[in-house]
Amino acid sequence: YTVRKGLIKLYQLLPNGKQRIVRLLKPGDVVGLELLTNKTYHHMAVAMHDSELCRIPVNLLNKLQESYPVLYKQLIQRWQSCIDEADLFITLFSTGNSHSRMARLLEQMQNVENHVWGYNLTREDMGDILGISTETASRVIADFKRKGFIKEKQNKIKILDFKYLKRIAQDDR
Repeated sequence: YTVRKGLIKLYQLLPNGKQRIVRLLKPGDVVGLELLTNKTYHHMAVAMHDSELCRIPVNLLNKLQESYPVLYKQLIQRWQSCIDEADLFITLFSTGNSHSRMARLLEQMQNVENHVWGYNLTREDMGDILGISTETASRVIADFKRKGFIKEKQNKIKILDFKYLKRIAQDDR
């Protein structure tokens, strides 16, 4: 599938029954290419906003490789981009204390143009991405707001002090 619109979370269930978000898919991202090498999906997917996906049949991909190698290469590059993002989740969002993890998440999610977080992630989703509890995610966001580093309006976060977030994000690496 390729995501045409919206936001999709991919997650795995942990042995204790909690979910761990392993990747967020945005428009242009590709998912499910593991079907080219085996017959099962590796993650569960949930649409977090109104979303549109375009299904690409596996047999079409096989024909694409033969008939349109340039287009096939572009698709593989998108797949690699998804793998790179998964690596980002592993390295940035699963190490360090809760403040540094949250600062890294906010840095990654912010929209460079207007510094507003474009996706309405719940505190529970933030915790599931960062491997922290919902309560801890809420406390960290409240702490950042109290200190004047971010503000929140209609569930969208605006970063007010990028230098502070960058400094906090670099802690515990």
